[in-house]
Amino acid sequence: MSETSAADPASSLDPRLADAWARRGNAERDLGRLERAIADLNNAVALDPSDPYLRLDRGVLFGNQGSWSQAQAEYHQGLALHPTRPDWFQQRLWHARTKAGEAAAALEEFRSYVRSRPATTPGRLAPKINDLLVGKLSEEEFLSLLERTEYSRIAIAEGYFFAGEKALAEGRTARAAELLRRCLKTGAVTSQGYSSAEIELRTISK
Repeated sequence: MSETSAADPASSLDPRLADAWARRGNAERDLGRLERAIADLNNAVALDPSDPYLRLDRGVLFGNQGSWSQAQAEYHQGLALHPTRPDWFQQRLWHARTKAGEAAAALEEFRSYVRSRPATTPGRLAPKINDLLVGKLSEEEFLSLLERTEYSRIAIAEGYFFAGEKALAEGRTARAAELLRRCLKTGAVTSQGYSSAEIELRTISK
């Protein structure tokens, strides 16, 4: 199999469709080819600038590169487009600001968001991640919930990723590494948290 076909499982890419570019960009991300992934997401955003989730995808890519200011800009632009799942953007904003050295401000901003957000449908994991990040759920309570509830593998990977990042922000590096390894053990390679956890673990081990 050629390098091109491995990166582009849908060989019949239609360059007129934003979703086609986004799918290929995410495939590139899963293979660790961040520059190619960003180029594909740039094409997707150019074709459909009103899709907030393309901004989320591109923001995660910038974050995976360590470009935290660019990542934050993408998340803010996505939120301005009124996504139906704002938790995903706000959680990534917390992460980007924390990684940029603004941990206290990031947490205060995130707490303000959680206080003002409307109630959501029971059963979703995102509000539980919110509760973990602001301290309404302990790590033990969150992990127990994560392990006994029938969430998707992608959702579970996201849960472990944010639990690991919270531990890292608190200076618990060994625990963070353990939680990030649990994220990878889910095998949810298409999860944004999975790709971010891979990069974080490489950084921790240096």
